[in-house]
Amino acid sequence: MREHPIPQDLTGYRFHIVGNMTLKQFVEVAAGVVVSVILYNTNLAAVIKWPLILLSFGIGALVAWVPFEERPLDHWVMTFFSILYHPTKFFWRKQAQIPAPFLFKPRPDQVVVEDDVDLTPARQARIREYIHTVKLTQEKDPWEQAEDQKLAEVLANFDAVNVAQVSAIKAVKKPSLTIRVRELQDFTRPSATEVISKPEIVPEVITPTPDPELTVMPELTIAPKPIPSPKLPPVAPEFTPALKLAPTPEPELAPISTPIAPISDFLETPLSVTAQAPAETIITNTNLPFPDMPSQPNKLVGMVLDPSHKLVTGAIVEIKNLQGLVARAVKTNALGQFFISTPLESGAYIVSTEKDQLQFQPQQLTLTDQVVPPIQITAVA
Repeated sequence: MREHPIPQDLTGYRFHIVGNMTLKQFVEVAAGVVVSVILYNTNLAAVIKWPLILLSFGIGALVAWVPFEERPLDHWVMTFFSILYHPTKFFWRKQAQIPAPFLFKPRPDQVVVEDDVDLTPARQARIREYIHTVKLTQEKDPWEQAEDQKLAEVLANFDAVNVAQVSAIKAVKKPSLTIRVRELQDFTRPSATEVISKPEIVPEVITPTPDPELTVMPELTIAPKPIPSPKLPPVAPEFTPALKLAPTPEPELAPISTPIAPISDFLETPLSVTAQAPAETIITNTNLPFPDMPSQPNKLVGMVLDPSHKLVTGAIVEIKNLQGLVARAVKTNALGQFFISTPLESGAYIVSTEKDQLQFQPQQLTLTDQVVPPIQITAVA
């Protein structure tokens, strides 16, 4: 037998009548045709009769050949009506859960076998008496005998231990306290003429006691050693010249005609301050990309750019006053922006910028307690 290339549904097999049409499809189409013939033979108006004929025949054909979601239409119609009458509300009721050991029920055909042994109380008592009279003789293992001997020696040591005497704890009696009531006496103020004698203070004589731990060492006398005097070489006799030379006269100095400069001219003069190039006026630009424009007066924000108007990151911006003191110093972020969190005082400032491989011209800024637009600092080279 040759196998079919496509597996067929063997469990849901239906007999074929004509071609690929099954018995179910034939019945559905025939039912639509029968209903159409019945409507045709009625005396209804043509306007009503012909639409009903076409509708009945079309429904039969749709149910037979047109599936929906891989299911025929009759399946969906039957499912629809079955769900309409199906319950949609469910109520949960707690049930007692009995443990499994208590659910055991013996089978009715199970036969209970009774023992033939007499287990009455009198019989059990006689069995116990007999068991007690019988002595079991069992040889011990040599290892167990050695173990029992060691245990006996250890227990014998505990028998020789003297019990420590526990001294009785004496109870301490609390002293009985009595309340003493003092009588109220009249206060007498001393008169002005009464002389109050002062107690005499006798100075106490302190005798020093020698420290027993200290011992007095005897004084040591060291005789000085004689220092030997160094031997000097013999002194040569004075030289007396045979000829007497006349003293040479000192030359006369000519008077100085040039005036002498005062000492103050030779003192160190203070260094003169080199004049710096005048700072340019700072440039503001409201078109700079800032998320929030400054709203507080004297609060500065700005951006640093290179000569080609590209962002400069990591540039140090210093704001100095006219005395050269740094009031603020900030660093630009990855977008070339810098911010000052606290406002400055009103006045004139010099803004200087530093960055490797770039040159910036110092710029002058004057604050007048007003909102300052964003500052644009552009490198010169």
